[in-house]
Amino acid sequence: VDIKVREEVEYASIARIIQLIKSEAEVDSEKEDTANKRDEDDGSLLESGGIDLEGGSIGIDVSRYNNEIDWKTVKESGVEFAVIRLGYRGSSSGVLVEDYLFKKNYEEARAAGIKVGVYFVTQALNEAEAEEEAEMVAALTEPSELSTPVFLDVESSGGRGDHIDKETRTKNINAFCRKAEELGYKAGVYANKKWFTNYIDADAIGDYKIWLAQYKVRTPDYKGDYDIWQYSSKGHVDGIKGYVDLNLIIAGEMGKRQ
Repeated sequence: VDIKVREEVEYASIARIIQLIKSEAEVDSEKEDTANKRDEDDGSLLESGGIDLEGGSIGIDVSRYNNEIDWKTVKESGVEFAVIRLGYRGSSSGVLVEDYLFKKNYEEARAAGIKVGVYFVTQALNEAEAEEEAEMVAALTEPSELSTPVFLDVESSGGRGDHIDKETRTKNINAFCRKAEELGYKAGVYANKKWFTNYIDADAIGDYKIWLAQYKVRTPDYKGDYDIWQYSSKGHVDGIKGYVDLNLIIAGEMGKRQ
């Protein structure tokens, strides 16, 4: 039996990160948790059945904003996977914060038999901070528990991370993904079409997975490769009150570009 043992330096690093992680009760979440909540999707195309979902696996992504979730009912509704927000770096202070519903969602989704993944909302200003964000993921999960890559969520927030240039942002993405892979995970990056096109050098991202958000289209017109498509923020799923983001893993093995 092959047993993989993390290097001592990795244990030391992760132990340090654990000391840095704050709960949401310890921070001002109004200032720190400001990732883009603009209402870009009106839900009309989803309601009309006008989105092409053939040949893929349907899943959701959730955070504390989805409140309490009945994961058994979600499973029974046909949801195949869930990408759960593990936490975020504060928009104002840069502190590492765990989503207060992460552990509950993570444990209950897995117990219900749903395949799970996690994402982390970045506000990293440099590669060292991006590596810390990957180490936080490793401090709170195990690679064997995840069915999708660990994703770095890169989006507008009005926070500290909005102001870095494209080259720095791209280096940060690569640093996060590289560190996550060193720690035993598959890794990728989430952003919408505008950010992948204008604020990230997608051609300079390593061979990591791409999670694309684009709404109000039958199928994405983004010119680059992608592995998961977030096609609506106006989904309804039994077991979740209110709207939930809906996603499609592209047909075939996860990460096999079409």
